Amino acid sequence: MKKQTIAVCIPTYNQCHYLAECLESVFAQTLLPDEVWISDDASTDATHETVSKLMELYPNIRYTKQAVRLGMSGNPRWVVQQPKTDFVAKLDSDDKYKPKYLEYLVEALQSHPSAGYAHGDVDYINENSEIIDKRTLCRKKGYINSNSSLYAHTTGFKVTANIILYRRDALEHVDFFSPSLTFCDDWDIGVRLADKGWGNVYIPESLASYRVWTDSQGLRPKRILDTISSTIEVYEKSLTPAFTKRGWSSRIIYRARRNIALHLSKRKEISLLDLEGQKQAQVLLGELGMFDINLTLKSAQDTGINKIMSKATKKIRSLVRSQIIKIYKR
Repeated sequence: MKKQTIAVCIPTYNQCHYLAECLESVFAQTLLPDEVWISDDASTDATHETVSKLMELYPNIRYTKQAVRLGMSGNPRWVVQQPKTDFVAKLDSDDKYKPKYLEYLVEALQSHPSAGYAHGDVDYINENSEIIDKRTLCRKKGYINSNSSLYAHTTGFKVTANIILYRRDALEHVDFFSPSLTFCDDWDIGVRLADKGWGNVYIPESLASYRVWTDSQGLRPKRILDTISSTIEVYEKSLTPAFTKRGWSSRIIYRARRNIALHLSKRKEISLLDLEGQKQAQVLLGELGMFDINLTLKSAQDTGINKIMSKATKKIRSLVRSQIIKIYKR
């Protein structure tokens, strides 16, 4: 039997201080990758010099510095298309693996040929690489089929973090990450993979570390509008067509959209926007939740948004759970 090959793809931008830690975790794997790709998204820090030194230790690194910025979605899209290996892992440059990450997830994909990707639990770490929390999923161990996966994705990407091992054939089947999304590209590809018939496999064991930021540079308020816009696009271009194609009720999507819109309306980043930004957020949230756009954020809070959210959350979870049970029984 031919040995199946593995590539680790690392998109990076201005994170030279974490690259060594990231790469050390890759080359400490019990199952070593055949290829390691780094795409530097036109960094302005010492990324180039850092990688040059690291290549002396790890000569099989394939490094490219982009001439112009590709962006938060464009850079990952470019780098995962480069290797022609059987499996492609996407690892952000500030995150890192535990030693058995590739061994366990490659074995999982080999055991489930219909799985488009594999994922596990993660530790949350801070800027100093100290563990501050652990993240796990409330789902059964192992494989779920594409229909179950599609239903689960109505409320977001059902992984603990975007540290994922993909089957390259599956990525190619959906033309990789969407070039139009600024955020939510991992969620979107999860939806599109499920739509094309790919399930996924989950191992409830901490296999990687995901870095959580304190946002000292104040970037999150600037990104909240893009987050809302990207969420709308996932629903309208990926989830809704997938449901329509199957003749499934749109009621689940409708409720999920409202629930997420209500959740996003409570994000403190919105209050940090200027007046024009808050108006844009109001319109986008109205579009996302299919609300009357004249309903202001303040009036939504005044009319009991917490109670509405609580009820909506319970209803959507109950509805999704009942639909998944039906699929399992088929």
